[in-house]
Amino acid sequence: MSGLASLLNHLGLDVVGQATSEENVLALAGEHEPDVVVLDVRPPEMAGAETVRRLLEAAPAARVVVLSDTAEIAEVAEAILAGAGAYVLKESSVKSLVTCIYAAASTRSLILPQAAATLLEGAPVAVLPDQHELSQREIEVLRLIAAGRDNGEIAAELFISPATAKSHVARILEKLKTQNRVQAAVFAVRAGLV
Repeated sequence: MSGLASLLNHLGLDVVGQATSEENVLALAGEHEPDVVVLDVRPPEMAGAETVRRLLEAAPAARVVVLSDTAEIAEVAEAILAGAGAYVLKESSVKSLVTCIYAAASTRSLILPQAAATLLEGAPVAVLPDQHELSQREIEVLRLIAAGRDNGEIAAELFISPATAKSHVARILEKLKTQNRVQAAVFAVRAGLV
């Protein structure tokens, strides 16, 4: 990871620390309150989704980019549902990783295509529970979220203002009790809405 840290520094990203164990990651995150944490979930000292959860408890404002060498459905879904804002495979280019870091920093969620394809192909279909009470318009917006559209694109496609699109997205996240757009997209896939 030290080579990656040097490269990210060289690209203008401020790397405030490096850790090789969950304990060190949590301590550094609590001390430095980083905007983004790139979390390699493969070392035995890291517990994947559980580390993501603990990290977000230690530094709630941080956005987590999971770096992994696998796109196994369970691992991708668990990381996203635990609160990761981005998921990137180690085989991806540095440019892709930097894109994920910037997306996470701007509070957008991103799963690179290889991981997204795995997640969406194997997602079990679930029934949309009645208690979520999504309106027809919110279901339309949720489908567009799952298709990767941002608020501006949703607004243009549905002929509504960007502020209205943003409001719909916020209500959807609240009703589904999801933390970000990727989790909402996973929900939409499991509910058979896309």
